[in-house]
Amino acid sequence: MRGVGPGALAEPSEFLSQLRVAGLDPKCEKVTTTFEFANFEDAWDALAGVTTVALEPKVQEEAKAAVRELMWPDAAPRTFRNSTQLIYARKPT
Repeated sequence: MRGVGPGALAEPSEFLSQLRVAGLDPKCEKVTTTFEFANFEDAWDALAGVTTVALEPKVQEEAKAAVRELMWPDAAPRTFRNSTQLIYARKPT
C-alpha cells in the first residue's frame, strides 16, 4: 500500500485505516521480547554475529570493540527488549 514502510509503521494508524478502506478488519498487537545475556560475548554472538559475519576480521573486531565500549563498559549482565507490532487483518464474514 502506498506510503507504508518500516518507518511509517511505527505509528500504524494510517495503514490500519487503509486496510479498513480495503474492506478488511485490521488488528495491531504490540509484543515485547526480552533477551538476557550474562556477558558481552554471548550478546554479540546472538545479536550481531549474523550481521557482521561478512565483514573482514579486522573490521569485525573494530566494530565489536566499539560496541563493547559504548554499550557494555563493565562486566554486568544486560537485558535487551525488542518491541514488535504484529499487524493482521481478516475479511469480515
